[in-house]
Amino acid sequence: MEAARCATCESLQRRVHDLQAENVRLRRELDAALRAGKRQAGPFAKGQPKATPKKPGRKAGKDYGTKAHRQPPSPEQIGEVHEAHLPHACPDCGGPLDETRVAQQYQVEIPRKPIDRQFNVHVGQCRQCHRRVQGRRPLQTSDALGAAAAQLGLDARAAVSGARIR
Repeated sequence: MEAARCATCESLQRRVHDLQAENVRLRRELDAALRAGKRQAGPFAKGQPKATPKKPGRKAGKDYGTKAHRQPPSPEQIGEVHEAHLPHACPDCGGPLDETRVAQQYQVEIPRKPIDRQFNVHVGQCRQCHRRVQGRRPLQTSDALGAAAAQLGLDARAAVSGARIR
C-alpha cells in the first residue's frame, strides 16, 4: 500500500510541477502582450527576412496591375451637355485663336438625384503666341482632361465637405 501511495504522490507532484511551469509560461506571454499594447508603434522587425524577397515597387509591362481611373458615364446616363467655347482672344497676348479639337470632360452631381453632365471642351491654339487655350463653363469644377476628366460637381463636393455652395 505504501508503494502505491508514493507512485500517486509522485504523479501528483509531476502534475503540479507541469502546471507551475505552464503558469510561468502563460504569465510571460500575458506580460509581453500587455507591454505590446502600450507601445505607440509596432516593432520594426517581424522575424527573419525572406530568403528571396520580391523587388519593391510597381512592375513593368503586363505585371503593372490595373491602371484605374474614374470611368465616364455611358451616353444614356448623360443628363446635360454643355459647350465650353474658347474665349474670343488669347488670355495672354490677346491674339486670335484657332480651335484644334473638342475634348470631353464628365462630372457627376449629386444634389438630390445624380445629374451626369458632359462638357464639350473646345481646345485651341493662339495664332500669335501658339499657347494652348481651352474653353470653360461656370459649372466645371476642373480644367482637367484625359484620365482626370471625370470629377464630382459643386453640389457633390459641398455634400462631402458639409458646406453649401451657391
